[in-house]
Amino acid sequence: MKKLLTLVICVSLALAMAVPAFASCGGNNVQLPKYITELTAISYRISVSYTDAAYAANLKGSQYIVGGEAASKNDLNKGCGGGSLYLYLVKSAMSDNASEAIRDLIAVYKPSGTAPDATVTVNGIVYYPVKGVRVEGRSAGNLTTSWKDAFNFNDGYELQGAECTTDVYLYYTKDAKAGDPITTLNIYMDSDNRNQPNLVRELSTNDSCNFNEGYKNGKAAYIQIVRDSGNSGSTFNNSTSVIFVIVGVVAIIAAGTVVICTKKKKPTADAE
Repeated sequence: MKKLLTLVICVSLALAMAVPAFASCGGNNVQLPKYITELTAISYRISVSYTDAAYAANLKGSQYIVGGEAASKNDLNKGCGGGSLYLYLVKSAMSDNASEAIRDLIAVYKPSGTAPDATVTVNGIVYYPVKGVRVEGRSAGNLTTSWKDAFNFNDGYELQGAECTTDVYLYYTKDAKAGDPITTLNIYMDSDNRNQPNLVRELSTNDSCNFNEGYKNGKAAYIQIVRDSGNSGSTFNNSTSVIFVIVGVVAIIAAGTVVICTKKKKPTADAE
């Protein structure tokens, strides 16, 4: 019986480790690594699809876009008009290694046209600017990229002569003193959401950062941080396998969500 239980445990462990492998196949339901290790902003004309803009910028697929509280609310330039740009925040690199993870984010307001800071230091922790790219052009076959080491999240207002008094920059740190690793970022729109928990704060005001601050026609946009629980445990303890031993008959049930492999589809941009 002892040998049988040992065998059962080994097989259960193998199945538990294999379940994520079923989710690693193609399609938008692919299981991503746990931790965000790099963020990149991307802006582009609304006449261009995200697929084409991301390809021009060598960025990840649409499943890597930081999501909103609804599927149509990922665009951080929401409400800025048809002559402006889509602007998305992309998890451009991820990992299962917590030591590589981004731990905290902070935003900085600058008067429009003012150069961003190379770094920001808060409580002895150094933060670095999130880079970004504006994809220029109006059609897939005629796109160029313009990269910035620090990206202005109010990018594009000048294209339609809109009024904007503030540039907004996002900074990150991987310093372990800043907290547990970030696993998820959410986007909330409109001023009613400014009191959501764990929103990215602006440095000088210590208030929830509106990533459309100073943009006359833009909707308020906030980014929420969700951190790791810090309780990773072992693979076996976290497995969803359940072992039943009933009258000498062993049944192993590997419970969990199984992602069906599907052919990859081209991602499409959200409607403005």
